[in-house]
Amino acid sequence: MTETNNVDDFNSENGLKKYFARYLNENERAFDLDLTKLARRKGIGNLEENLKKIIGDDISEDKNIKYCAFFCLATKYRHDDKETEMKTLLSEYRGDKFGGKRDSYEHLFLLYRLSFVSYSLNFTDIDRARYNRDKYRHNAGYIHIFADIIATAYEKNKHLEKGDDNYFKKHIKEAIMAVEEANDKDPNYAKYYSTWARLLFLQGDQEGALEKIDMAIKKETVETIDYISRVNNYNRYKLDIMFAINEVKIIRGVETIIGEKVNSASKEIDTRIKEMNSALENNKYKIMEFVGFFAGIITLVIGSLEIVNNQPFEKAIMLIVALFGTLLCVFSAFGIIVRGFRRMKSLPNRACQFFCVIDLFERNPFNSKLNGKLV
Repeated sequence: MTETNNVDDFNSENGLKKYFARYLNENERAFDLDLTKLARRKGIGNLEENLKKIIGDDISEDKNIKYCAFFCLATKYRHDDKETEMKTLLSEYRGDKFGGKRDSYEHLFLLYRLSFVSYSLNFTDIDRARYNRDKYRHNAGYIHIFADIIATAYEKNKHLEKGDDNYFKKHIKEAIMAVEEANDKDPNYAKYYSTWARLLFLQGDQEGALEKIDMAIKKETVETIDYISRVNNYNRYKLDIMFAINEVKIIRGVETIIGEKVNSASKEIDTRIKEMNSALENNKYKIMEFVGFFAGIITLVIGSLEIVNNQPFEKAIMLIVALFGTLLCVFSAFGIIVRGFRRMKSLPNRACQFFCVIDLFERNPFNSKLNGKLV
């Protein structure tokens, strides 16, 4: 189907019929593109009324012309955001109204679902789009809508988003392959890159998504009728992607800072615990030595009292001195048991103290008298 630049050719019912009669192959990409351009073209008077007349003309036998008018009107309703009118039109003229089943009718129905009820897209819609993709593999538009429906379904339908992760991975993989295939057939169509970016974003590849959305902005041409609207959408996707990238960077930065703080605090805690354990260990030894020393003092006192009561004074003095020296040696040995061999250096000191006491006692004049008596 070829495009005419003369708007007057479309201002009448007959002019539209003449245009529709030129060529019809609804399975070709040009069919969708040409009728979409016509539906969105500015300056055509009474386009909606003339299309309705052609569809409802019972005199005309040409079902193809009627179907062209039907497709063009449905497309006009979709781009004009007339949900109710498009829904009514699709419901009224489904089936064999145009001379048997029309393959592109399913495509129109999927476009309606995608445009107006995207929040309820489900596996049935995905299966329908997959069927069209497989049947019309030569049509980049049919291939792309399969990818677009998957992207939109998982963006808008929270039930699908929280569903089986295996289905999600399978569908996203299928959709990326589809949009790559569509892009190979028409590498200059900007919307393919936008859908590609959305799918990569859903997959978690933010950097790849950012690259594709930049390509979409670059590929979009100012001659496109809805250029401003499309570029605004692309920039909105880009902001979402950039926000996600920065959010990940912020989270990772915070995690790094927290990790460093936790590690530093953990090391400090370990050091404090070791210091406390060491202090407790030292206190334990001191307590044990004190208990031993206290017990020795008590034993010395009790023993001395027993000796004084049961022995002559001079003999009691000698026994007490011997008991004191023994206590010094025992106390040194007890320290070795508690603290290990580090305390062995104190043993000679204790021994020296003991023998000094004995020596002083031996040199004492009183002691010589005592020795004489004992002899």
